[in-house]
Amino acid sequence: MLASLASLTALGLIALAAGGAGRALVRWLQIDRGLSGATLAAWTWGLGLAAAGSTVAMLGLLGLLYVPILALATLIAALWGLVEGAVFVLAARQAVVTTGNQRIDAVANHEPAVAEPPRWVWYGAMGLAALVVSITWLGSLAPPTAGDALYYHLELPKRFLAEHRLLYLPDHDKCTFPLLAEMWYLWALALADAPAATLVHWLAGLLLGLATMAVAEPLLGARWSRIAGAAVLLVPGVANQMSVPMNDLAAAAYVALAVAAYRRVLDGQQAGAWALACGLTLGAALATKYLAALAIVALVSVVVWRALQGSAAHQAALRLGWIAACAALVVAAPWYARAAWHRGNPVYPFFAAHLGEPAAEALPDRKTPLPLHVTALATAPWQITMHPERFGGRGHQLGVLLLALLPGLVVARRLQGLGELLAIAAIYFLLWYALRQNVRFLLPVVPLAATAIVWVLAESPRLRRGPREIVWGSVALVGLLTPAAALKWNGDRVQVACGLQARDDYLLAHEPSYPAATLLNQYGGGHAHVLSQDYRGFYFAGPFTWEKLYRLRRGNPWQRVAPDDLSRILRAEGFSHLLLVAAPEAPQMFDDELWRLVESQIERERGCSNPSLATLHDYQRRDGDGLARRYRLIELR
Repeated sequence: MLASLASLTALGLIALAAGGAGRALVRWLQIDRGLSGATLAAWTWGLGLAAAGSTVAMLGLLGLLYVPILALATLIAALWGLVEGAVFVLAARQAVVTTGNQRIDAVANHEPAVAEPPRWVWYGAMGLAALVVSITWLGSLAPPTAGDALYYHLELPKRFLAEHRLLYLPDHDKCTFPLLAEMWYLWALALADAPAATLVHWLAGLLLGLATMAVAEPLLGARWSRIAGAAVLLVPGVANQMSVPMNDLAAAAYVALAVAAYRRVLDGQQAGAWALACGLTLGAALATKYLAALAIVALVSVVVWRALQGSAAHQAALRLGWIAACAALVVAAPWYARAAWHRGNPVYPFFAAHLGEPAAEALPDRKTPLPLHVTALATAPWQITMHPERFGGRGHQLGVLLLALLPGLVVARRLQGLGELLAIAAIYFLLWYALRQNVRFLLPVVPLAATAIVWVLAESPRLRRGPREIVWGSVALVGLLTPAAALKWNGDRVQVACGLQARDDYLLAHEPSYPAATLLNQYGGGHAHVLSQDYRGFYFAGPFTWEKLYRLRRGNPWQRVAPDDLSRILRAEGFSHLLLVAAPEAPQMFDDELWRLVESQIERERGCSNPSLATLHDYQRRDGDGLARRYRLIELR
């Protein structure tokens, strides 16, 4: 319980510090007039987290990532945030709140009236969303075990914090990625621990829900926009990621805020300030994930097309594009400049054949399970929904509501502004389809799609009673499934959050690399440098290198190394230990060349009083997918 309390305290300090900074930015931009409380909260925490992450990154570039510096700065900013919080509450109460069918979009006067949602719909949506938020909050208090989190979302911040700077790691392919979200995790690790970092991504999930409200509110009004935000939190992939420290939710939230700001630019009121806000959030999205570039292409394509059609509002928005572009560059450029400096390629590992350092297996296999064919494209929504395991896994699925309700737009009345959101989503989807068909990479368009399906639901009173009851009954049934799935996903973590299971015991049961990490941390302290066939290195206290990338960058050195020379060569390169991994049930999963080389040397030295390779631990565990893995921790002597 004390460990959970420390994690929650760190989250509170981060939220206060980011909120204070965000509130100051909102006031400076003068975009807080006429916003509802939810939209004001979205902009406050969105801009605040972007500013905080950029500040941590700047400290890293200057070599000032020291825990005392981060802790002192956080304490001062949190105290400032407390003062700003009082101003925030007063501003939220005095803000113009849109209710019912009232709109704040200047073009909304020609829209169909939106009736209030039924009371049971309102309370049901809010209740289910609150249930998911509560379950994932508890789940976030358990130590993370997701592979990507342990490989780079947390491993890189851990290394940067240990070295007090944004260290360049040539044998880590994600080292020069845009890492804004990972700066939040570094901040959390400096204040507390890994669950605190997970809680920050849980906060990013809340930000995504608020950003969805900011997108939907000008079109649907306050209450329906709240239901759109709840609908996003009830997407299974969103709910699952809220208890895992990744970066997809943060990127999606910033894309949604950028779209919301763009819609405000079209209104013409404070257009310059909103263009600046749009650029800042687009820059934050680009600083979080390369994927944001697809959203920018989609957004710019729609603006240019509408401007060419003669829309005065879009022509004015296009003229203000330089403001957004400059703001985006200020936020995102340091990450791309860093990659260009170290790799010779600002978007490494993409275009590696043409720019800078070649990247081994930068795109190993085509990431498009569906072919580039019209028929396959037409069936893609069904395939993505019903077979998400082909597109990155069931843990990231979008659920069936989007597939079931989006066709209802055919019979719904036209809602001005909604078509433009759907055009942005459609262009993004086409780019996603052509380049990287991973279902979690569709999260940036989920807020736009959620706005559309909530409009379909708002139109349901126009249906006859029978069909209307079928629609709402089906929606309610599907809505109940997400909290149930979230409880199943996080059930064993809740015991840790409540202090019923120790974090070490949880990790020994759920993270197969943890027994080796525990032994090595005790045996070698924080100085042991591991060359591992498992890519998950966060729980190893010292430096960690993934053997696959080490091997690929050196052209498979195991073919040129004699068994007698293995320990000497690796120790000369700074390694002190090997972690070998084999999957007997799936032998193709791990390259066995190093394993056979080690076995050969151990066999040759059997009976030797001073062998060059010594086995410290040999055990078998099953990973989260149920696959049995055999681990061997070897000391290089």
